[in-house]
Amino acid sequence: MHDNESSVKRPSDYMERSPRAFSSEQRSLAMLYSEKSLGCNAIVAVVCRNTRGAMLSDAQRLSHFPASPLVCLSWHDSSGVGAIDRQQKPPLWKPFAESILISGSQSMPTVSWSPQAGRVGMVFFTVSAAQELFNIDITAIQDRSVCARQLLGAT
Repeated sequence: MHDNESSVKRPSDYMERSPRAFSSEQRSLAMLYSEKSLGCNAIVAVVCRNTRGAMLSDAQRLSHFPASPLVCLSWHDSSGVGAIDRQQKPPLWKPFAESILISGSQSMPTVSWSPQAGRVGMVFFTVSAAQELFNIDITAIQDRSVCARQLLGAT
């Protein structure tokens, strides 16, 4: 946990939706690259989001993800990105302790949030591709996000 976590304003409603945010030049703050556009069979999709310099509401700082059979390798800069833990009552925002994470398939939808601007990138793999590429036990990361450096080593 971050030292200043208790002073961070958290979203009042983690399920809130808001209009798509654009930069001052009216460019989208997020990009999605599909398997077809990447020309790589191991990668299903790449998602990038850059909110630096954008004035966003709390709802626009939320990112909603469906339940998914995919494995995700993600990274973020020091923007305080965290996940909404819906097991807690009321749901609680917990910042990620690491900047590079690997997440297994998710049996329920997930929500992340960041109290400040920053950059995030995510690469999605099928389970079989992730097992072959990373040589990991997929069951160890199902419904979890773990430090990629610890799980994958220095490679």
